[in-house]
Parts: sequence; C-alpha cells; structure tokens
Amino acid sequence: ANSDKKTHPVAELKPLIIDGKDFYDLHGNVWEWTNDWFGQLQGGEDPQGQKSGSVRAIRGGSWFNVARDLGSARRLYVEPGFRSYDLGFRLVRTLK
Repeated sequence: ANSDKKTHPVAELKPLIIDGKDFYDLHGNVWEWTNDWFGQLQGGEDPQGQKSGSVRAIRGGSWFNVARDLGSARRLYVEPGFRSYDLGFRLVRTLK
C-alpha cells in the first residue's frame, strides 16, 4: 500500500530494524535475484541452495504483490535470462 504501485529509491521508506540495525526494502520493492539455483533447501542456519540447476531463485516479492506474498523467505524461480520491471538485485559491501 505504501509503494504507490512503483519501485522507489532505497531507504525512501521506513527501515525494518533487526538487532538494532536498519535494513531497507527487504520486502516488496523488487524481487531480488539470489546466487542460488532453485530447488529444495536443506534445513538449518543459512541453508544453501542447489549446486546447479536450470532456474534461479528470486526472493522477497515486489511492489506488485499483495502484502501476504511479501517476505524474505518467499521464494520463486525464473530462468537466468529473465527480465522484468519488478526484478532487481541488491549490492552488498563490507564496511571497513
């Protein structure tokens, strides 16, 4: 409801606070590509995806989805060359 039915710059909306740290747009801005091939996840802490496959996992949902379909645990799959207006990726860096 707060996306105005479009993507938006990171950190424009209120953050999700986890362990005292701000996390922006984990749910709902755009679906995010992951490094995992899609398949059954093994249980445990930080489960890893399949070592190979034909489709990649995407996570999180986008501004286009209803609230119940949003969340970092929400996974779907697409072929590696797939493109969409509601699919992107997250750049991550380590602070020094």
